[in-house]
Amino acid sequence: MSNPTSLMEKRFRDAIEAVNREGLGALEGLVELYDPYVVFQDPLQTVYGRDELAESNRKLIERSRDLYMSVATFVESDDHLFATWTMSFSPRFGPRVTIEGCTHGQLRDGLITYQRDYWDLLGSFMETLPAVGLLYRRLTGLLA
Repeated sequence: MSNPTSLMEKRFRDAIEAVNREGLGALEGLVELYDPYVVFQDPLQTVYGRDELAESNRKLIERSRDLYMSVATFVESDDHLFATWTMSFSPRFGPRVTIEGCTHGQLRDGLITYQRDYWDLLGSFMETLPAVGLLYRRLTGLLA
């Protein structure tokens, strides 16, 4: 049995793809998915409101030589969404960083009112440094 794509999933994926293609020119379309009073959290920050979210994303795009995000899975149920994704970017200075993460969002009236992104802050950046990444993997392997 097929699982039809929800309207939010289509809008979410389309907005991400537009940012991948157009960068800052597509930021407004992405931000339109969010409630004006959205709360957004990730390992680096908590932002309040659509304007602050737009500013945070603008800074990310401007500080990247290139930025690409792909959504692997998207599940929507009632007023919640869950997505898994990979984001890859090259900061203005330094090596390329790839982050695998997941998102939990809450929806109301077709807009995202709360979003929390989960990803490994330390591991994502340690992997960019060859010798340090190897040491980090060995140390975390001892904990498994």
